[in-house]
Amino acid sequence: MTSTRNIYVIGDLHVGNQNYREDLLKNTLSKIEPEADIIGMGDYCEFINKKTFDYDSQTISPDNQFKEFKRLFKSFAEKGRIITMLKGNHEDRYFKKLDMLEMWCEQYDIPYFGRHFVKTINDVTIYAHHPQSSATTTAGRSTVFRKMREVQEADIYLTGHFHSLFQESSYRYNRNRDLTERFFACTGSYLEYKNSYAELKLYTPNPMGCKKITIEGDKITMGDFI
Repeated sequence: MTSTRNIYVIGDLHVGNQNYREDLLKNTLSKIEPEADIIGMGDYCEFINKKTFDYDSQTISPDNQFKEFKRLFKSFAEKGRIITMLKGNHEDRYFKKLDMLEMWCEQYDIPYFGRHFVKTINDVTIYAHHPQSSATTTAGRSTVFRKMREVQEADIYLTGHFHSLFQESSYRYNRNRDLTERFFACTGSYLEYKNSYAELKLYTPNPMGCKKITIEGDKITMGDFI
């Protein structure tokens, strides 16, 4: 009997940002099937420190942001349903001396690898990364995926940071000369576009949400979960 694995890839929540949509994130989390898993893609909180000029734009303090993040994902962590939690550039800038995200992962035996992650699940290799990149166009994101291909061989390439649900695929022959499909995707965000920094900079608007991956035998499907 063919096994089926559902994985929700969730990141760039930016809890504490004035444009963060808590209602949409909670709606996503409430719809995840009991047997499904989560990959976290970083930038869970806004984490603006007091030395930053826009500190007052946060709705709650950085410490309370992290408490809210832990509350949101606690039940998934307790049930062993988190495959990994990557950290993003916002975690980098706040956890300077002590990586509290790593400590939280250790508490629940969640594998932690920092900014990137590689794992083979049901014979499907997933490479996920939260890059330091300013790419804002389709061509720029495709360049990031090309760089990822140069670093790691995989079936699925995932990237956070871009607040986009961009997705593409390509075909190749494997060692057995079987034609296989590779998937490339940005994993979304939970920030409202209207009156945001992205709107100010004329970045491409995207719906809020995440990616859902279904692995059924050797068949992979991936799409937006909004």
